[in-house]
Formats: sequence, structure tokens, C-alpha cells
Amino acid sequence: PDQPGPGPIPVELITADTVVCDLAYRGDGTPTPLMEAAAARGARAVDGLDVLVGQGIAAFELLTGVPAPVDVMRAAAWGRTPPDR
Repeated sequence: PDQPGPGPIPVELITADTVVCDLAYRGDGTPTPLMEAAAARGARAVDGLDVLVGQGIAAFELLTGVPAPVDVMRAAAWGRTPPDR
């Protein structure tokens, strides 16, 4: 469940040169409070869905031995039509 505020990280510690990775993700793409706080402070924010896709890419390549269709995988995770190849 969501809690008010960005979570356990004090907002003052988030700066423009910070990378914030929130492992939570939402199917509708709305940002978590932590992601909103990071964006508001100019930090680079990485969503949990990006982490999940990254794990899928690594697993695909490890198991198949061929490069993963990264653009297709990202599009599928975000519920979009993949770009033309």
C-alpha cells in the first residue's frame, strides 16, 4: 500500500546527480511517490518495470544465446505497440 511521502529516503538526500531506483511498478504507469519526489528534485528515476525488463533481457539472452528483442520487450511491458523493425 502507498504511504504518504516518498518513503524511507529523506527528500533532502535526493539531488539532481542522484539516480533513484524504485523497484515497485504499476500497470497503469503512474509514478510512485518516490519516483515523483525524484523527478521533482531533478534526479534520474528508474522504474521497477525497467528493472523487470532488464532481468527479462538478461534471462532471454542467457537461455537462448541470441540478442534479446529489447525494443519489443520494453513495448510489451509498457503495453505499447513495438516499433517497426
